[in-house]
Amino acid sequence: MILLTGLLIYIYRLIKNKKTSLPYLNLLLVWYLIGLIGLGLYKQHIYDHYFGFLFPPVFILTAFFINRLLSFSPMGQIFGLSVCLFLVYASLAQNPFLYPPNHQLQTIDKITDSIIQQSTGQDFNLALLAKQNYDPPYRYLLDQKSSHLCDLPHCLAEQLFVICEPHPDIDCQPINHPEWAVAAFGWAKIDSQWQINGIKIYRLVHNPQGT
Repeated sequence: MILLTGLLIYIYRLIKNKKTSLPYLNLLLVWYLIGLIGLGLYKQHIYDHYFGFLFPPVFILTAFFINRLLSFSPMGQIFGLSVCLFLVYASLAQNPFLYPPNHQLQTIDKITDSIIQQSTGQDFNLALLAKQNYDPPYRYLLDQKSSHLCDLPHCLAEQLFVICEPHPDIDCQPINHPEWAVAAFGWAKIDSQWQINGIKIYRLVHNPQGT
């Protein structure tokens, strides 16, 4: 609302003051609006970093707004300084350094070590069940540690390790799970399972009878 109100005031001032460059503002508005429309039409899950390309026009337009307020009467200057203080407070209140780290790298390192240990030096396949993550970090560390990870469909091993990162929308039952890497392994049964920092790891082996 603050940005929208500032834009309306600024547009009014631009129209009233012909000496100010209007095309520059138009470029920022087109950048911002097309970005919002594009994200609105995107049908997949939108992660926070997807908004990164919209930050510059928002910051620049907000700076324009505050600058115009500071050029107004003393009341406008007071309001402009209040907006600045509010933005500083909001930024500090949501500072990620205020929250404890999730130690994601250390957790992945422990999980890959446990998988290597449980694989007993034999080839294995890997699958990840997660809502907001992908398996390249696990595969990268497994590759760096010279594990016997082999990729489907070119290499079907005798064991499959399924990593499940808990989430309300994730089913942590790997048997008959529709995830491609699990389904491509074929009929399987759970041989063992364990947890590391709340993340579940399953070791599956082939079960030709499907029982």
